[in-house]
Amino acid sequence: KRTKTYKDLSKQLKVIAADYWTDRDEARAEQWLAALAREQDLSLSTDQIKDMVKRAEIPAERPGQFFIDQMQLVQAVQSLSVLDEMSDESIAAVMPPPVSETIYRLLEHATKRDRKDVDRILGELHEQQDPHLAFASVAKQWSQLVMVALSGHDATTLPIHPYVLTKLRTQAREISHSDLTQLTRLAADLDARLKNSEVSAWQAFDRFMMAITLR
Repeated sequence: KRTKTYKDLSKQLKVIAADYWTDRDEARAEQWLAALAREQDLSLSTDQIKDMVKRAEIPAERPGQFFIDQMQLVQAVQSLSVLDEMSDESIAAVMPPPVSETIYRLLEHATKRDRKDVDRILGELHEQQDPHLAFASVAKQWSQLVMVALSGHDATTLPIHPYVLTKLRTQAREISHSDLTQLTRLAADLDARLKNSEVSAWQAFDRFMMAITLR
């Protein structure tokens, strides 16, 4: 920022410093997004602003923690500002739900053996997400679920966000320990076969989710 080049550019362009905001900075991000939308003459409701910030969350290294992708929000505002009408559907079109959030919903329905909703969410994922990212995400969340199930009352000591921990505890109660063991072995086998190009990422992902649903 001290260089002459930066100072010259900042006189000609709008500079956005994309800081590493976490999920604890949601209120700050919402205020920033509301101001950015006003600059673009874009009318967003409070609920829409909250929804967009949620959609811009990306997983951090610590389980259950997220960063807020400011540049994704900037690009979304730019895309929405050229539309004649604003709607929730427009936001969903330019900002698909983060894969981690969709996987949480999918696991929730799969543990409840809700085949109809599992099929629906699988269809959404196939249209919107990268298969390798989806399989990596479900493998990570499954490992967390197993840790929570095996830890029992000590689960609160795990490095998992309290909100995520509550969801995982509910899901863990739906699955027996024998099923946990079999499904974990299946996940490991599918991961190995995927790395050896014996199955595609979507084949591995779909088979694992169906195994949970139909256990």
